[in-house]
Amino acid sequence: MAVKIGGGRVMKNHLYYLELNAEQLGKSSANLERLGKLLRPDRDIDIKVKEMFPISNLGHPTKELKIKGSKVLLTEFKQIDIEAKFDKIEALSNIDYIGLTDKGEIILNFKDDKSSSTGIYDFTYEFFEVHFHMGKYANFCIKNNFEDLIKENVQELLVKLGSVEKQYRFIVKNDEVFLRGLTSKTYRNYNNNIALFISLLYLNKFAIENEIVFSIEHARISDSAIKIILEQENAVSIPGVGKVYFGIVISNSEIKQSTFSLEIRYKLVDEEDSTKSFTAIPVLRDSIFNVYHNTGIAKLEEKVGDINTLKNAQNSILTLIKEIKEIRTISDDTIFNLFRKITNNQQNFKAETRQNMQELYEKNIINNTLNLIQAFDKTTSITSDFDERVFLERIYHELISDLIKRKQKNKEKPV
Repeated sequence: MAVKIGGGRVMKNHLYYLELNAEQLGKSSANLERLGKLLRPDRDIDIKVKEMFPISNLGHPTKELKIKGSKVLLTEFKQIDIEAKFDKIEALSNIDYIGLTDKGEIILNFKDDKSSSTGIYDFTYEFFEVHFHMGKYANFCIKNNFEDLIKENVQELLVKLGSVEKQYRFIVKNDEVFLRGLTSKTYRNYNNNIALFISLLYLNKFAIENEIVFSIEHARISDSAIKIILEQENAVSIPGVGKVYFGIVISNSEIKQSTFSLEIRYKLVDEEDSTKSFTAIPVLRDSIFNVYHNTGIAKLEEKVGDINTLKNAQNSILTLIKEIKEIRTISDDTIFNLFRKITNNQQNFKAETRQNMQELYEKNIINNTLNLIQAFDKTTSITSDFDERVFLERIYHELISDLIKRKQKNKEKPV
């Protein structure tokens, strides 16, 4: 059974998964009433969120959101946001360790209801690591067929640590019960439906106040996570640089893999050649809001913050971009820095992607005759993978910020 446990972090490997592009999402908008139905009347946390963020503040229930593609998104989300998910807080004393599957996933029996469940996603590693600090040890034992040692350790530890309680997150498919997540008792279940409700409500309010329209460009929905990308239809022209299209990334995970966040995103189209462009995302700490799942419900409204946070973030980006017009061509140092950030990153880029970047660099396809937009446009071709593209966009913003800081620092040097 030489199988390494853990490895369910890729959303498309979840039991229920759907990916939608702009064409599939279309241009139709959901109304406020449909948005409100994301919240469930039988869950305390949903009821509190509904009271905290009333949709009535934004108009009549039949009023459409200023977010194109939202009608299809909410329809498809309902199909995948299945009812067959439930949670239980359990003490280790109520759990029996049954063993491991052929794929190295843990099987646990819950004594009270006499039910067995199998781990999926990263549950197996988390169970061993969170409870017993033996995630790597369990991997070692599985790799070397020492499952008897795991069983011996775990059975004794279940007794000695019997009073320890955690929240177990379950999901059902084809009448089989799986363990998808392990969290603390203080973990707030800001599930995907809540994240989507708050985010779309926030963006709709922003769109109304600023007389703009959003379009959903891409959506990835699974039983346990979402990542949705929107873009404003209205561009801002920056003379000497090009056009800026602001966007948003909505992210959430129900199983600890990421926080609930709303991040700003921007696309820059070259003034001289509109076929050349790139998209960038600032670091997560500069997000519009970032809600950890241990955030109390009373603090949620404060975390989501004022609508002006997004406007201020856009103005900061515009200030940054205006500085780019003085950078006529990309330097060899910047090209090498970009090359190194991609080819040295085995965690976020596949071998094929890193090799594609190597070839661009060796063939001098990205060179110092190009401006920043043209250079990043060429680099974007190294991958079509969604997650890799998002990480690449974070690298672009990081490089731009570093360039501007260096430029400003040089200005401050005495002559």
